[in-house]
Amino acid sequence: MWMTIAVLASPDNGRPDSIDVSIVVDILWAVVLPRDRIEHIHVRAGPGQIDVVVYHLTHDTASAVTTVVDLCLRAVQGSPWLRGWTVRGPYP
Repeated sequence: MWMTIAVLASPDNGRPDSIDVSIVVDILWAVVLPRDRIEHIHVRAGPGQIDVVVYHLTHDTASAVTTVVDLCLRAVQGSPWLRGWTVRGPYP
């Protein structure tokens, strides 16, 4: 199992409480595909960003990075809640 961390950066460097982290978890789960092999998602809000920790069953470092980048990009691009947010990382 791999653990990979990515950061969602706020477009306006918003306060940590500017978005409910439980909503972000729901958004991420909504865009998970079976091929992602995601086991667990944890998020934590910080100043101007949301840290996303993903546990998944990919096969190697390259797959781990690609999986989490793709997951976060699908969430940011597909949700009005995350409009304007950007993805930094991931960090396997």
